[in-house]
Amino acid sequence: MALTKIGILRNFLSTGIDDNATSTALTIDANENATFANGVTASSFSGDGSALTGIVSLPDAIEVESGAAANSFIIQADGDVVLTSNLSAVYVTANLNATTVSVNDLTVSNTYTHGTGNYVQNRYVLHGTTTNNTETEIFTINSNGRVPVDTNTTVFYEASFAARRTDATGESAAWHLKGVADNFSGTVADVGNVYEIAVAQDDINLAVDIRADNTNDAIGVFVTGATSKNYSWSVVLTTVEVSQ
Repeated sequence: MALTKIGILRNFLSTGIDDNATSTALTIDANENATFANGVTASSFSGDGSALTGIVSLPDAIEVESGAAANSFIIQADGDVVLTSNLSAVYVTANLNATTVSVNDLTVSNTYTHGTGNYVQNRYVLHGTTTNNTETEIFTINSNGRVPVDTNTTVFYEASFAARRTDATGESAAWHLKGVADNFSGTVADVGNVYEIAVAQDDINLAVDIRADNTNDAIGVFVTGATSKNYSWSVVLTTVEVSQ
């Protein structure tokens, strides 16, 4: 997914720059592009903005998916950033003096990560299809990816499964699984048992499983369909991870 620095077009900056902005907070280059320095604390806008014909960018502050609307964010006088519009990806990184980020609609294409350093929570979406009763591994949206278990990391996971028959109507199923996987010096193994709750099942032949995958240093997610039936499967898997 290509990313670019988020910018505001001239018509969005028609009010110009705040009177309190320091002389080191803003640079206008030969092409009349305006760039805020890192750490700027006065970022509201006033005046006529007649000199700003390019795009204003905030380096190392906010990035969104290429093609985001010109009015995707507003920087308030107190430094808070309010994101608007239908953003398909939002990334907030360092050097931004903001305390509040508000989003109308947020879509994360692959994996959502929350945490820092050795203490992380991840959220994955996996999907796949079956046409028979053969156990089938399903993968994350990101190019047949698996849920990784990094070296010397303990991963507690919870997974919610949903299945729907697509060649006929009225057949669905759902499960909830939880367990622990450990990677010790490059060897991945299950810790204890995987706990499973069968929430609902129209066809009792359907089955799901999660198990450690030492070959790929990952957690493998598997589903089993039914003979001569087409099913679509979706799984949301959340991990709590700690490493050394």
